Amino acid sequence: MSDLEKNRGESTQSAPEEVDLDRVLATDETANKENVTGKENEAGETGAAAEESEAKDEVLAEDVDKILDDISEEEKQKRRKKVRTYNRVRRVLLVIMIGVFVYAAYSLADIYLNYERSNQTYNEVQSLFYVEVDETETVAQTDASGETVAETETDESGETVYATSISGTTTKWVWDYQKLLEVNSDALGWISLSGTVIDYPILQGVDNDTYLHASIYGDYAYAGSIFVDYRNTLGLEGHYCIIYGHNMNNGSMFGTLKKYRDSSYLKEHPYFDIYIGEKHYIYYVYSLYIVEPYETADSPYQFGYEVIDTDEKREAYEEFLADTVSKSMYTVTTCPKTEITADDYVITLSTCSGSGANKKRMIVHLVRCEEVAD
Repeated sequence: MSDLEKNRGESTQSAPEEVDLDRVLATDETANKENVTGKENEAGETGAAAEESEAKDEVLAEDVDKILDDISEEEKQKRRKKVRTYNRVRRVLLVIMIGVFVYAAYSLADIYLNYERSNQTYNEVQSLFYVEVDETETVAQTDASGETVAETETDESGETVYATSISGTTTKWVWDYQKLLEVNSDALGWISLSGTVIDYPILQGVDNDTYLHASIYGDYAYAGSIFVDYRNTLGLEGHYCIIYGHNMNNGSMFGTLKKYRDSSYLKEHPYFDIYIGEKHYIYYVYSLYIVEPYETADSPYQFGYEVIDTDEKREAYEEFLADTVSKSMYTVTTCPKTEITADDYVITLSTCSGSGANKKRMIVHLVRCEEVAD
């Protein structure tokens, strides 16, 4: 091959290919269309997504509103229920309070009426012993010299001078045991503490419940009566006996015994007037204290000392009496007797002290010191 042909062959191989401009332009146009179409599609998709999102937001908003409405309605129902419950509770409490008030008012009225009935009963009994008696008061006269003269006397001039007598009637309390027996055959006597409300008949029933809440007439009385323990077979006549009475809030019955805890009260009221059968005695307080309400070997509730008929019983009784003296909450100096012996007659007054589970007994021991001739 000639050089000329070789050169021609190389030229042919190295010559650039001819570009198809129409194809290139068509391709670009297609690409542009596809690009525009893609953007349009992308925009469409974005718009649809936005619409869908907006639709979801609307649905969500509706759901939220509905939930809020439901919550609000539920809250309203809860509040209404709370108000109804509160009103029911308030009405129930109001009814209870009214009931408590009515019951308390009724109880207070009943207590007051019981006190009044009891006071009226014993006022009636006390009135049985008030009688009108004639009394004559002699007013002394003086003679010419100014000296007091006797009922009849002759003065210096020889004339007789008379004392002046003033007659009249007065009301006086006179003990009459037979009158009391006509009211109640269980009556044993009477007890009185001057200057106080203690002024009552003394009864004795077949047991200690008989007059615990019964008047002398036998009808119901919350304050009850003053009564001797049924186990004291000799009543008030034995060497040792026990008398009971309620500690009433208005001071009636034995309600004033608690005042003996103050020694100044004892000085003002050192003795009791006690009528036993037809007789009248003065009993002085010699000891007082508070005990548990139990009948133990050393308690004041003893029933074997009514009759002292043996040396052994005398010794035991004197030991018991010495114990009652030593238990006193303070030393009693108003009693005329400096020593209490087995020959003495002792009455023990017993009443409640305190209230509830801690209720104890107030004990006041009395000893017979003198008999009064009425």
